[in-house]
Amino acid sequence: MIAAVERYLELRAELGYQDSDLRRGLRRFAAFAAARGAVHLRNEDVLAWIEPMGSAHVRRRCVDWVGNLGAFLRAEDDTHEALPPRYSSRLGCRDRLIPFVYSVEEILSVMEGFASLGLSHPYDALTYRVIIGLIAATGMRVSEALNLRLTDVDGTKLFIRQTKFNKDR
Repeated sequence: MIAAVERYLELRAELGYQDSDLRRGLRRFAAFAAARGAVHLRNEDVLAWIEPMGSAHVRRRCVDWVGNLGAFLRAEDDTHEALPPRYSSRLGCRDRLIPFVYSVEEILSVMEGFASLGLSHPYDALTYRVIIGLIAATGMRVSEALNLRLTDVDGTKLFIRQTKFNKDR
């Protein structure tokens, strides 16, 4: 079980994930399951592992971690058990916000609204309008748009530095 968890964590690291909590949690789970003699992922081990955990939020997060590990492991070997759907926080999760997608008219209205704010510098309103338009047109994150420099624009190409996983694209 420990080797399987390490392979999963290694793959996630190669993909750019930096999840130290997940690493610690899954390593604790692997040690717990191995101490119980588990060679494959078993529901009884998962449930026994999360039982003493204090809050429902922590239990749900740990079950999600192990559920994703299980999907990875089952792709190679179907003797790993799948958690029943009732344990997945992804089904019927009420604390995740539903994204709101702005219409073109709403985006234009927001962009035009900056002109009436009376900002201290005459270029401030234009800068904000460009940032809003750029985010709406490209889907980039606010931090990515704010990190742009004039040298990042090359004709038809846009170089984006320091993305979510500190990569450039």
